[in-house]
Amino acid sequence: ILAAYLSNDRKYINDLLQGGFHLKKAREYFRDPTITKDDYSKYVSAKAISFRVAYTAELLSAAAPIQAEIYAESGIHIELDRIEYALKTWEEYIDYMAYRDSCLRQVEETKTITNARGITYHFDDTEDFRLLAGFNNTALAYAIASELALFMYDIVISLKKQLQKDNVWNRYVYGVNSVHDASYHIVHKDLMKDNYFPSICKYYFTDKCRCVTGDALGMEMSVGERWKGKEEVFHGETVWNFQTKTWDWKK
Repeated sequence: ILAAYLSNDRKYINDLLQGGFHLKKAREYFRDPTITKDDYSKYVSAKAISFRVAYTAELLSAAAPIQAEIYAESGIHIELDRIEYALKTWEEYIDYMAYRDSCLRQVEETKTITNARGITYHFDDTEDFRLLAGFNNTALAYAIASELALFMYDIVISLKKQLQKDNVWNRYVYGVNSVHDASYHIVHKDLMKDNYFPSICKYYFTDKCRCVTGDALGMEMSVGERWKGKEEVFHGETVWNFQTKTWDWKK
């Protein structure tokens, strides 16, 4: 979703806000409108392809590596022509493709890539084509992943301050870890009453904290009875409400 907002591709953004984006792409990739999330191999493969688009410079040239990575991760074999077709479907997002090209041009012309916050990453001066190919992939990844990391940092710090203000931090809520696209906490069961913890998380994730473009992003939240437990106490995913212009829990 950050790629959509950073490129300001309105079609891409609208497709995401409609919900079920990965399912939409799975149906496109496999040319099958009946695919559901229960079609495990196709749905999982579609997500894998879509995620790699954001960080891969030469899309069609990446078909074979993507095929190998999907097989290594899940044991699912996808034909190369299918992956190539899937990658070509992204050409419909014209502004997003132009954004990708602008990132690659910056690397070629200045040997740097600057993210939307103005933070610049510098590459070495080299003529080694292997390193240059890596620079291109890094450029696309940096532009998106650096913003995601900073966005997550803003969320976890803001959330911590609120929990400290509510006098529950390190008493009823303990921070465990924060990574690239997720944060983890240990929460006392009483904080799940009246949806206190889900509500406060949703507020900071989808309203109070905004990405660099000023847009609010959605979230998915899962609370288990224990670490890595399979029994979920709470699970929620937000969907965009086009009437109220807010992210609401999916019903």
